[in-house]
Amino acid sequence: MGCCLCADHNCDLAAVMEMGAIELDSFVTITFENTLYHSPYFVAIDDRTRCIVIAVRGTLSLDDTIVDLLYDGVRLEEIETFVARQTGTTPTFVGHRGMVGSARRLYQRLLADGVIETARAQRPGYSLVVCGHSLGAGIASFLTLLLRPIYPEVKGYALSAPLGMMNAELAEYTKPFLVSIVYGFDAFARMNKATVMDFKWRLIDALSVCTVPKYRILSRGAELCLGRCFLRCCSPCCFPKNFADRTVGRDTFLLDQETQDRLINPNPELPRWDPVSARATPTEQGDAAEVVASGSGKFSPLCLRRHLFHHCLISTSSN
Repeated sequence: MGCCLCADHNCDLAAVMEMGAIELDSFVTITFENTLYHSPYFVAIDDRTRCIVIAVRGTLSLDDTIVDLLYDGVRLEEIETFVARQTGTTPTFVGHRGMVGSARRLYQRLLADGVIETARAQRPGYSLVVCGHSLGAGIASFLTLLLRPIYPEVKGYALSAPLGMMNAELAEYTKPFLVSIVYGFDAFARMNKATVMDFKWRLIDALSVCTVPKYRILSRGAELCLGRCFLRCCSPCCFPKNFADRTVGRDTFLLDQETQDRLINPNPELPRWDPVSARATPTEQGDAAEVVASGSGKFSPLCLRRHLFHHCLISTSSN
């Protein structure tokens, strides 16, 4: 970063060319700009398959993560109108808010820059293909939908697209022109609102159960990581012979057996009712119960921050 070799994303461009086996003159456009609702992408010509390819990068920055977490649904009115004109029936198409927003912004930029028409002028008769991985797969899916009224031959390939990014009616509609590909036990393809919320409640449950100061746990983890991954190889004489043979359970000597069992076998439902364990005050328990009873299924950021701050005060005072 900052050196002449890597200036202007030269290293990024070299990586794309190497991994994709793409010649420099095959690119119509490529951008590494990465902001909220704008993921890096490129448009290239593939003479081997006679395709014009639009490829969108997946999650690799904080802005990308924020887009991932904007998982509430949004209507795709423009696609609903297009389908209604074709079929005479009005569907209800709902998609992932962050990905739909990114796809709309990319769609507008592609049309404004005219790169697709430029590529079609260079290679008449080539078909249009949109692809992406992870977040890019979701953006590519909705971009395919947006491009279809103008380019009916467009095909989309979503590699490890997040789970539940569109409703069932929209998924059924996209079957003829959109292919979703999942490799093995890829975790990204199994992430959706439910799994993210479950992970959040498991974290809160762990915070409420563990009373050991967090700096002690983190320093212990750093010690073990350095010992196993680096120092053990460079300076084996500095560590006992059985250092690498310790199991995860033995590493957690800071915790009593009951806490270890609770962390290994969490009860993520408990924090939904009582986010600071049994030591919460009646007022806090009432707040949590009110949230659950309202059916929202989650705390507001301010409410959640207050509960966690209260727990940190309890943990600090008890240690």
